[in-house]
Amino acid sequence: MSSEQYASSSSSGNPEDPASDGVSAELARMETDSSQEQDAGSSSQASGTNLSEVTRGAWMGSSVSQYEIDWLYRSRRIPEGVSCRIPGDEIEPVLEPGERVVFLAHFERGFGLPVSSFFRDFLDFYKLQPHHLPGNAIFYLSCYVTFMEAYIGIRPTRETFARFFALRINSVQGVDIPAPKPPVQCGSCIIGSRQASPFFKFSGLESCRLWQGTFFYVKNTGAADLIDLPPFDPAPPTKTNWSYNPKESHNETNRIIRFMKQRMKDTDLCSDDIIRTFISRRVLPLKRRAHKMSEMYGPGDPTKITGLPLSKKDVVLKARQICQTSMPEDWEWGLRPFSSTNPPTQEAKDRFPRIESDKRGRCRKRGLDKRIREWQCSAARAGADSALRVACSWYPELDLDALTGVREGAETDLDPILTAKRQDRAYRIAEYAEMRTFIPPPHGVQDYLDEEEDEAEEEPLDDAGAGDAPPEAPAA
Repeated sequence: MSSEQYASSSSSGNPEDPASDGVSAELARMETDSSQEQDAGSSSQASGTNLSEVTRGAWMGSSVSQYEIDWLYRSRRIPEGVSCRIPGDEIEPVLEPGERVVFLAHFERGFGLPVSSFFRDFLDFYKLQPHHLPGNAIFYLSCYVTFMEAYIGIRPTRETFARFFALRINSVQGVDIPAPKPPVQCGSCIIGSRQASPFFKFSGLESCRLWQGTFFYVKNTGAADLIDLPPFDPAPPTKTNWSYNPKESHNETNRIIRFMKQRMKDTDLCSDDIIRTFISRRVLPLKRRAHKMSEMYGPGDPTKITGLPLSKKDVVLKARQICQTSMPEDWEWGLRPFSSTNPPTQEAKDRFPRIESDKRGRCRKRGLDKRIREWQCSAARAGADSALRVACSWYPELDLDALTGVREGAETDLDPILTAKRQDRAYRIAEYAEMRTFIPPPHGVQDYLDEEEDEAEEEPLDDAGAGDAPPEAPAA
């Protein structure tokens, strides 16, 4: 695909991808190593260093493929109202009007479009760009948001974040580079725990490099802003507000710290609980969502990237692809996160009035969404019945008992021309489907699980759905 062509949400890849993310393992090697970073406040011009010649943290072109773009659409990390453009041969981003720069590595760690109000406020307050943030920074932000929503029950704030975390510059390394060393081009803002921070400690991957090679362009296709990122600016961070720390002056944060310490004393709440919360719930903490994690309610929840659950083993696999953890494959919750079936206690509501006030706005009612899901399933049954009626009318000897699933390797799945013809015919047959009459599920079939997926019986997945890794490119 040339740089002038926009990638679409095509179905060229396999719609059912392995639960063990093939691309995640690769992305887990693509983040800047922050273990030896030092502070620096000057520009590349001041030091006389050509950052484009420095491999570590420098722009290096992009290796993003159409398969990965398709996966982002299918997993609802990017909405249909946003178009994607794959870079050509350019080393640094060359944008067209209206475009923004995003990174595939960020999407693996809790980022999604449109971004949440907290993430946009974070960028604006600290005057940052997405390319200033390495993958570990996105991971830490996702963990912080998850804790606030799933274990406190309120939306995150910059005040509490600044109490827990500090920002510092990631500078170019090398004995031949004179001091003061300039910031790297990509990943120049490091997020780390503030000294004596009471918050949980998380460890990102130390050996992740080349994450900046996963950039591509996004653009709104309509009037609505479904991206909500600032215009691209290649300049290094200005360190605006980086010294901000409310300390004990922010009363809500003080209450959060006391509540958190009490929970850690009374339960086995740990950092792994926070990590597996947003992984197992199939949610993107930094994406704009209809409601908080404390209000999530099951596979039909619209804030999920997919309704298919992950086994405990798969949760551990995904966690190890984005962070350092000793989480066992037979893990148990130290403390279950809040949900619609495990709501915040009255004690929590008394301490944090925003638990209730944050519910105002676009939160979809659980019962209504369940009914919508039931009708969706009814419509699917009506469509399937319409297709079989046509088939049986032309082929009366058709063995219906043999139609238990899609045959692997069917030509109508492998040949794009046959696939398009099959879909066109199916969409035309759909007009004969009876959509106005509700069709209940047959005996032994359950359309909707009312419980949280982490409370349901967990079974290993042979195949995962749209929320998992993009398919690998076929061999040449």
